[in-house]
Amino acid sequence: METRDYLEGLAHAQVASRAPHHISLLRFFATVELRAFLATYCIG
Repeated sequence: METRDYLEGLAHAQVASRAPHHISLLRFFATVELRAFLATYCIG
């Protein structure tokens, strides 16, 4: 659950700053979420 809290906090900071490099951040989020999903699936 720490990963989810971290991602949510990062997303809120991202929205607040309205970062111009949102495409790269979206790719980063997709990668992190994919890793989290795989980790959860493999462990669980």
